[in-house]
Amino acid sequence: MKINAVNIAAFGKLKNYTLDFSNGLNLIYGENENGKTTVMEFIKMMFYGNTYTRAQSLDKNPRKKYKPWGGEQMAGSIDFEHGGTRYRLMREFKNSNSTDKITLINLDLGTSDTYTGATNIGADILGLSGAAFEKSVFIDNNVALPDNTDADGEINARLSNVADTGDEEVSLETVIKRITAAKTDILSKTGKAGSLAELRSHLVNLNTELAECEQKNRERDRLELDIAQKQAVAEALSRERAELFEKLKASEKSELKEKLQEFITAAELYEECEKALTLSDGDLADQQFCNTADALLSRVTAYDISVDGKSKEVARLSGEIAKLENGGNETDAASLASLKQQKNDTNNKISALESQVFSLDSRLDASNAAKTHSAPKSNIILLILGVLLAATGAAGAIIAQMPALISFAACGIILFVLSFIIKAKPQGTENCKELEKLTSDKQRLEQEISQLKEKAAALENDINSILIESEANKSILSSKREEALSRQTELLTEQNALAESKAKLFAHLGKLRPIGEISAASALIAEARKLISDMQQHKIAADYAVRGTKCAGIPDARAKLELLKNVGETHESRTDLQEQMKLLDERRNALISEISACTAEARTGFKNLKAIPELKREISDTETQINEQTDYYEALTIAEEALNSAFAELRRSFGGVIEKRTLEIFACLTGNRYNDITVSKNFDIAVTKADTFGMHSHEYLSRGTSHQAYFALRLALSELLGADSGGLPILLDDIFAQYDDKRLNLGFEFLKRYAENNQVIFFTCHQSYLETAEKLKATIINM
Repeated sequence: MKINAVNIAAFGKLKNYTLDFSNGLNLIYGENENGKTTVMEFIKMMFYGNTYTRAQSLDKNPRKKYKPWGGEQMAGSIDFEHGGTRYRLMREFKNSNSTDKITLINLDLGTSDTYTGATNIGADILGLSGAAFEKSVFIDNNVALPDNTDADGEINARLSNVADTGDEEVSLETVIKRITAAKTDILSKTGKAGSLAELRSHLVNLNTELAECEQKNRERDRLELDIAQKQAVAEALSRERAELFEKLKASEKSELKEKLQEFITAAELYEECEKALTLSDGDLADQQFCNTADALLSRVTAYDISVDGKSKEVARLSGEIAKLENGGNETDAASLASLKQQKNDTNNKISALESQVFSLDSRLDASNAAKTHSAPKSNIILLILGVLLAATGAAGAIIAQMPALISFAACGIILFVLSFIIKAKPQGTENCKELEKLTSDKQRLEQEISQLKEKAAALENDINSILIESEANKSILSSKREEALSRQTELLTEQNALAESKAKLFAHLGKLRPIGEISAASALIAEARKLISDMQQHKIAADYAVRGTKCAGIPDARAKLELLKNVGETHESRTDLQEQMKLLDERRNALISEISACTAEARTGFKNLKAIPELKREISDTETQINEQTDYYEALTIAEEALNSAFAELRRSFGGVIEKRTLEIFACLTGNRYNDITVSKNFDIAVTKADTFGMHSHEYLSRGTSHQAYFALRLALSELLGADSGGLPILLDDIFAQYDDKRLNLGFEFLKRYAENNQVIFFTCHQSYLETAEKLKATIINM
C-alpha cells in the first residue's frame, strides 16, 4: 500500500493544505508548530476516527484537540494505492465516530461507496485495528511499547493465527477470554458470585422452604381432617337426599354404577399387578429396580464373555507350552547326541592320523640322516697328501732357502685341488625313493587331518547352534509359562467376578421371584417391566373411572354399588319427600357453610403454600443444574488449559520470525554490534552483544540503544502485520532525535534500504537531516 497525497480541508490549524508523497523515503521537514504532528494525526484519524471517544483530556481526544481554529468543519481526504488500485478516502468529522461521513472512491473505476463512522474503514483497508496501527506502523519518537501493548491480545492473536492457520479472524486469546468470562459467569474466583453460586444459594433456600412447607402441611392436614369429618356427615346427608331422588336420578345412578364397576375392575387389576410386583422386602418393583437388574445382567454377560475369551487364551497358551515341552526338547537332544558322536569319531580319526604323521616324521628324520652320511665327499687321501707336500715345499723354500722345494709345494696344491674333483663313490642312494614316498604320505595325511579338523569345527558350530536354540526355547517356554500363569490368574479373577455378579443378579431378582439360570433373568426383567406398564395403565383407567363417584377406594365403590343395587321404589308422597328434602337441605346447607368456613380458613392460611412434591422436584432440578454447571465449569477449565498450551506453542512458532526480523533490523541500526535478540509475549526485549557473553534486558541498555531495539521491533511487527496487505506505509515522527551522528547515519542508511520495498514518511524538525536525505536521494517536502 502507498499513500499518494494528503488533502486537509480543515484540521487543527491547517486549512486547505496538501502534501504529495512518493514511493520510497519521504522526508517532511518543518519547524516546531508547523503541523508535522497534526498531519500524522490527520492520517491516523482519516482511517480510524477518534480512538479515545470518551476521553476528556485533549491529549487523549484528538477530535477535540484538532478541532479547526476557525470553526470550520473538520474534514479532508487521502489518496492511496492498494492492491494495484487507486482510491480516495474522504471523511467529514462530526461529533463522534458513529456520526462521521466516510466516502471511498475507486479512482480507476470511478465508483464510490459511502459509510457511516460506525464502519471501521481503517481495519477494512489496512487489516489492522486502531490500537494495532498505533503500535506498529504509526511510530513517534517514543518508540518503546507500553506495558499493556497487547492487552486485548490482538497483535499476538493475529501473528499466531497468521503463523499457524493463515486466518487472522481466529483469535485464540479472544476464545480464552470468552472462556474465562464464561467461567466467571458461572463462578467467580471468590466463589461468592456467578450462576453456580446463585444456584447453590437457591438450593439452600429451597431446602429451608421445604422444611417450612412440611410444617404448614401438617397444620393443614389437621384442618383438612376436621373438614373431612364434616364432609363425611354432609355426605351422609347427601346419601339420604339421594335416596329421595332415586327415581328422579335413575339414569344418573345407572351411569354411576357403570363407572363404579369400571373403577373396581381397573383397581383390582392394579392391585393384582401391585401384588405381583411386591418384593420380598416390602418395596415395590419399579423402573429403577428393572434398570438395576439390566445393569447387573449386562455385567454378568460382559464377565461371561471375558471368561470365555480368557479360557480360550489359557487353552492356547497351554497347547503352546505342551508343544514346546514335548516336541522341541526330544528332537534337539537326539540331534545333539548324534552331532557329539560324529565329533568324537572325527577327533579319534584326527588322533590316529596325527600318530601316523608322527611315525612318518621319525622315519623321515632317519632317512634324512642316512642321506647326509652317505653323500659323496672329497678324496681324503689326495687331500692329505696335497697338504703335506704343499706344507713341506713351502717350509723348505722359506727356512732352508731351497728353491727346488717350491715344486713340492706346487704338486701339493695340485693334489689338494684334485681331492675335491676326484670324489669317492657315494653310498645309500637307494634311500632316496623311500624318502620321497614318506614325504608324499605325510602330505596326504596332513591334508586329510586338515579336512577332518574343518569337519570337527563345523560339527562344533552345529552343536553350539543347537545349544543356543535350546536355551532360547527354554526362555520362550519360561515366558509362555509366566504368561499362562498370569492369564490363569486373570481368568480366576474374572470367574470370581462372574460368580459374584451372578449372585448379585440372582439376589436382586430373587426379591421378586427366585431364578436359577441367567437365561431366565432377561425374561423376568421383561415381565416386570410389562407389569409396571400394565399397572400404570390400570391406574390411569381407575383414576378416570372414579371421577365424579367420590369413591375413597374399592371398598367404598363396592359399598356404593351395593347401595345402588338395593335401592327400590318409594311409596311416600311427593309433598312428604319435598318436606324431607327441605329439612335435609337445611341441615346439609348449614353443614356446608361450616365446611366452607373451614375451607376458607385453610385457603387463606395456606394460600401461597407450594406443594411438597413440587418443591422436591424443584430441589432435584436445582441439584441437576448445579451438577451441569459444575461439569460445564470443569470442561471450560480443561478447554482453557488446552488453549493456553496451544497458544504457547503458536507463540513459539511466530516468535522466532519476529525475533529474526527484529535482529536483522537492529543489526543494521547498530552496525552489527549485537548478535542475538529475544522478544517476549509482552514484547519485552533482551539482547546479546557480539563481544560480551550473556543476554541483558533492554533496561540495561543505553537510552539510544534501547530506542533502536524497539524501533527494530516495531518495524518487524509492521512487516508481519502488513504482509497480507502488500506492505504498509510507515509513519515516523522524529524517531532519530536521540541518536548520535553514527547512529543517525546508520539509521538513515537502513531507512533508504527499507524504503526500497516500503513507503516511509519521516517527519522531522531537524534541518541537518536535509543534507543526509539529499545524499540518499529521498523525496524532501518542506512544510
